[in-house]
Amino acid sequence: MIFLLSKYGSIKKLPMFLFCIWLTGLFLLAVRPALAYLDPGSGSYVFQLLIAGLLTASVTVKMYWRQIKSYIEKKVMRKRDED
Repeated sequence: MIFLLSKYGSIKKLPMFLFCIWLTGLFLLAVRPALAYLDPGSGSYVFQLLIAGLLTASVTVKMYWRQIKSYIEKKVMRKRDED
């Protein structure tokens, strides 16, 4: 961290990606016990959220599939024309 700050001069000049890594490390080092009870329903809820997110993503891709496919085909055709 000291090397990065001396290289970039200040934390404002530090690239955003490195800053996010630094901030994540800071949060991981400053962990305190939660002293909370997680019942089995909490895990079930997280699982439901995960499934809902996957289903939402798949329906979104299904709705826009023609546009996605035509975009990819245009990219491939441009690359073939360049070769």
